[in-house]
Amino acid sequence: MNNTGGWNMELVHEVFNDRDAKEILQIPLLSHDAKDEIIWRYDKKGMYSGKSVYRVCVDIMIDRNEWKTDGKWNKLWALAILPNVKRFM
Repeated sequence: MNNTGGWNMELVHEVFNDRDAKEILQIPLLSHDAKDEIIWRYDKKGMYSGKSVYRVCVDIMIDRNEWKTDGKWNKLWALAILPNVKRFM
């Protein structure tokens, strides 16, 4: 980006081949007025942590449908029995 808020076209054409330069120059640039903010949408507080990244991987990236089996498992887990008995069942 140059001082006018646009691409430095000469530099882009100098560094990249014509095809790539054409694609790069089509990318819109934000104005300087936009305020940067650090956010992490996968945490309730917006904080980034190893735990929150792990949760993203488990919740979003891994297809857990293959782990599912038919049955009313929530009823089993809600029973007032020893945890070892629940896991055995």
